[in-house]
Amino acid sequence: MRMTRIAFLLALVHLLCAMKLGVCQSNDDSEDEACLAVPLHKKVNKLYQNAKDRGKSYKEQTKLLRDALEIDDQCGACLWEIAKKNFLKAKIQGGEYFDHAIKYYTRLIDVCPNWHADMYYNLGIVYYNKTNDELAKKYFELFLEFPTDDEKKLGRNYAQQIEDVEAVLPEIDFYLNFYGNPVPFDPKLVATVSTEKEEFLPMISPDNELLMFTRRYEFKGKGELITRTVEELTMSDRTSCKSPWGEGKVMPDPFNTIQYSKYGGVSISIDNHEMYLCACQQQGHILNCDLFVTHYEEFYDSINKTHAYQWSDLKNLGPNVNGQQSWEAQPSISADGNTLYFASARGDCYQNSRGQYTMDLYYSERQEDGTWGLAKNMGPVINSSGHEKAPFMHSDSRTLYYVATTGKHRLGAGGYDIYYTRQDEATGEWSTPKNIGYPINSDGDEEGLIVSLDGKDAYFSSSRSGGKGLRDIYSFDLPEEARPDVVALFKTDLKDADGNAVTEAEVELTYNDDNGETVTVKAPSKIDDKGKVVAVVNLGKSDQPKDVLVNIKKEGHAFSSKIIKGAEVVENKIDPVIKMEPVELSELKLGDSYTIKEILYKSNSSELIGGSQLVLDGFASYLLENGTISIEIEGHTDDIGNDENNLALSKDRAFTVFEYLTSKGVKASRLSFKGYGESRPKVPNNSSANRAKNRRTDFKIVSY
Repeated sequence: MRMTRIAFLLALVHLLCAMKLGVCQSNDDSEDEACLAVPLHKKVNKLYQNAKDRGKSYKEQTKLLRDALEIDDQCGACLWEIAKKNFLKAKIQGGEYFDHAIKYYTRLIDVCPNWHADMYYNLGIVYYNKTNDELAKKYFELFLEFPTDDEKKLGRNYAQQIEDVEAVLPEIDFYLNFYGNPVPFDPKLVATVSTEKEEFLPMISPDNELLMFTRRYEFKGKGELITRTVEELTMSDRTSCKSPWGEGKVMPDPFNTIQYSKYGGVSISIDNHEMYLCACQQQGHILNCDLFVTHYEEFYDSINKTHAYQWSDLKNLGPNVNGQQSWEAQPSISADGNTLYFASARGDCYQNSRGQYTMDLYYSERQEDGTWGLAKNMGPVINSSGHEKAPFMHSDSRTLYYVATTGKHRLGAGGYDIYYTRQDEATGEWSTPKNIGYPINSDGDEEGLIVSLDGKDAYFSSSRSGGKGLRDIYSFDLPEEARPDVVALFKTDLKDADGNAVTEAEVELTYNDDNGETVTVKAPSKIDDKGKVVAVVNLGKSDQPKDVLVNIKKEGHAFSSKIIKGAEVVENKIDPVIKMEPVELSELKLGDSYTIKEILYKSNSSELIGGSQLVLDGFASYLLENGTISIEIEGHTDDIGNDENNLALSKDRAFTVFEYLTSKGVKASRLSFKGYGESRPKVPNNSSANRAKNRRTDFKIVSY
């Protein structure tokens, strides 16, 4: 019996496969002739075989394959060969050959979806190179799903391909999310400080009332032949953190002198009295940049016969911070004034793939004697084989913003991108830095970011269109996810009973943590020789702000506190810069009574409300810390209502405080309580304001 032509050709194909004379596709009986390894059509097969002649050029080979496809547009072997040839050509020359490879691979997939795993792998490569992340992900995932039961349909380096795809998919997912979910970004020109000159490297003071930046312009003086570039450190101010900025004035001596030709950023302490800055001096052919400190000091102005303030001479921070053969710039001082962050290029920075040292972020800690300790690299979580610079530590003391070069080591839009990281309060470890998002980050270089006290406004410099000069200062609403903790800046004057300044005291913060436990910590604070105190109060996350008790304490003095409600700061009901009336720190005296403010009760009830429990938590800590003090808790009312009822109510309220303090560990033997009703008013009960002062809880010193 004679074999049919088709049966004969099929037998020949299987024979060739068995003899390993070529790459063969093992096809199920159900597959049609389009998916055979060798075309059945005589003329198509001849064109196909001629196209595989390595002596022919790419142009000749692809023409033969196109001619074959003109006859049989579903010839799987032809589509496979022409797709491969275009793919290989694209790897060398790119351009249109990528499009040709896409065309033929996708046609082959339509005709023979199980032809070979490399169809999907190579399409993933093509789309990855064309930065079409959605289709790259699609084809890479189809490659991973491709059946592996027939090794002939897998590439020779299949294991490496799997490893490469699994490594690149997280990158693709990053970019799909990065560009597919743009963050809100509507930058506004800070018009009052932006001019036709260049303004850059902005920095705001913690109270958000000072804006410092560098202004650069070309200048040619009278009689000068050459135009020179001038850089001036400039300061703008405003009356509150919500009012418009002033135009900005050139900062006086010791700034902008001939000694320093350039400035590389500034940072100022929470009381605006200590400034750190980068100043650069020309030393031969090298521009040497170091970090300096200056203090805002009082002096007597003999001309105007008055006391005034001026900045002291710049003082180099010394060899622990500034190296002889290194570059330091862009300082950022922590809220407590004890850690200085900065950018540096030096011999112990991380190296790139070529073995070159990069630019990294460093920190130095203030020592007990006030000097700065040896600078330390911030480590591999923050620093990388690329460059990192422009650190900005927010006043929440845990959120750090900076810019870094992007690449395989750190994904981003390109050039320098803005990142942020948060420090764990318990461990001190930094979180994996997060890209702030697109379109804040563009394919160009971002210069850095500073964030307002309330975390809502961000400032940066840019050369984008729509400005006034080559570079201008802009602000925008910082996306919620990138915002720091909610903080407030607490300002007041400390006085004793005679009205004299109190210069030595501690500021503590008491709050309830996520587990409901009472926590007391030392606040980042400054107290000057005039008794002016500034403290940073961390109020937690904006979606769950907490109430915090600010306790100003001094040994041998009465308990003094103020509650700051986080929700009121978040909702803009109060300004984040809280300026209080002077606080009196009263020295303890036997028999004297002292009022505990902000202990509130329900109307005609002894049930505590508001932040009263937090106040009593702080007072309990005070008593536990001062174990020799014994007190009488005194309840007082105003003159509204029945005398007998007021007396009973005041006693009940005093007892409530007694019970609460004992529940917090204060021994009952140190406490007594008594109600006085309306019998001991502090002020006359002749107004609602005075009556409010008379409704109070006092503690009388029985012994200490």
